[in-house]
Amino acid sequence: MKHKLAAGIAVILVIAMFAYIISKSPKEPENLIFSGEQSKVKKLDVERKDTYVIGVSQVLSNAHPYLQNNDSAQMINDLVYPSLVHFNKGNYEYLLAESILLKEQGTRAVIKIKTGLKFSDGSPLIAKDVLYSYYYLNHPDVNYEGKNTCLSIKGIKDYQTGNTNEISGIKELDEQTLEIEFSELKSGIFDCFELPILKDQNGSYDYSSKTQRHLGAGKYKIESLSLYNQVTLIKNEFNKVKTDYSKIKIVAADLSLLNEQELDTMVISKSSLDSIKQLGAYRIYEYSSKQRDFLIFNKDNELMQEAENRRILADALNTQEIVKTIYEDGSLSKGILSGEKEPPNYLSLKKKSEETLNQTVLFQHTYDGVGLGLFDTLKNQLQEKIVLADRMVGLQTLSIDDPSVAIYHYSGRVDEVLNSFDLNGYFQQLNDSELKQSADLLEKYLTQEALCIPLHNESYYVVELNKRTSIDIWNQINIY
Repeated sequence: MKHKLAAGIAVILVIAMFAYIISKSPKEPENLIFSGEQSKVKKLDVERKDTYVIGVSQVLSNAHPYLQNNDSAQMINDLVYPSLVHFNKGNYEYLLAESILLKEQGTRAVIKIKTGLKFSDGSPLIAKDVLYSYYYLNHPDVNYEGKNTCLSIKGIKDYQTGNTNEISGIKELDEQTLEIEFSELKSGIFDCFELPILKDQNGSYDYSSKTQRHLGAGKYKIESLSLYNQVTLIKNEFNKVKTDYSKIKIVAADLSLLNEQELDTMVISKSSLDSIKQLGAYRIYEYSSKQRDFLIFNKDNELMQEAENRRILADALNTQEIVKTIYEDGSLSKGILSGEKEPPNYLSLKKKSEETLNQTVLFQHTYDGVGLGLFDTLKNQLQEKIVLADRMVGLQTLSIDDPSVAIYHYSGRVDEVLNSFDLNGYFQQLNDSELKQSADLLEKYLTQEALCIPLHNESYYVVELNKRTSIDIWNQINIY
């Protein structure tokens, strides 16, 4: 009996240990497509131990990263000048904001700033700094490349053009709270929450300075900056978030000189995959770009004006099979808002409809291989619901005005697709709801209304060249 008991305890201990090891083992991300040989990984010297080097296509062209819109500037803004929120994989994530409450069907937003935040000089980040950032970055004398993301704010157009010195739609309510009022409702209304937050320069807006640089409240601060060449970031000692590296370098990468450069990670094209593998990549990841393929229902078509009719066709389609059959490269879109959106997403919200439309409908598509393949595949998948006829058009035809067309194939960015839809039904749901919920509500609304069907993402590739703890910066960059 004692032997059986001991044996049982031993088995339990083995199982528990195995489970512990599994729980502590890092899970491989879904987008990992290549694991290289560890023997090819360069050995790091002592100097490089606490430094992470990121290769980019273009380093800053001026001393103010928060004014620019390229891969290196967006990295620096994320690490040095974080925004209130970040839109990542189809969802909003709070950064400097504690909460953003949407009121009156999305026409007003009440923003609470997290307490305890500090700039890199130790001064507290409060509401007046956020207010300052909107005023500075939208000033007519400041060449901020993201000004268009703020156009929905009431009074911003007049301020940007110099017709007024006030932005009527932004108010500071108290030390930790602001309110923003919107003058128009459209898909990109909440992009304005993603502008970099800068320290208020004592109320003095120095719009003409070419050398003076603002302070940020991120995990890092700028130590040195060499235009077009290299930016070095060091830990912001007043930010208490733990970091794996005390220093980050962002450098101009040259694929032809890769063996001579000390890089830890960089973005590469698909054509470079094979050569990178041979040079000694440790890992390669595939990410979804913002360039997407959609099927869009034409609401000018009499049959497609009814949401129920659109859903019958949308629910009958197997998008996984379509992408597998038609596209050689890229990946399946999981959601409408992002190719990598987690549930609730388009795939999780799709239903199987038993209804049938005894109609003939017209599908407009391009006359290249993708368009022709789509027609054949859709015709086969929808044959029990409708009879599909087709019309071929040129590659540059991106929209239609012919009500005889029921469905068309569209290739472009998701923001361009959303701007073509009437989203009043979605905004009616936004009353005393958190911004973090709004993207999920929009995904559900677009799927329920069956305004479009996401198909395929073009991809870009990130290579890791050393076996190191990764900085997952590429997931947070929306430029690709």
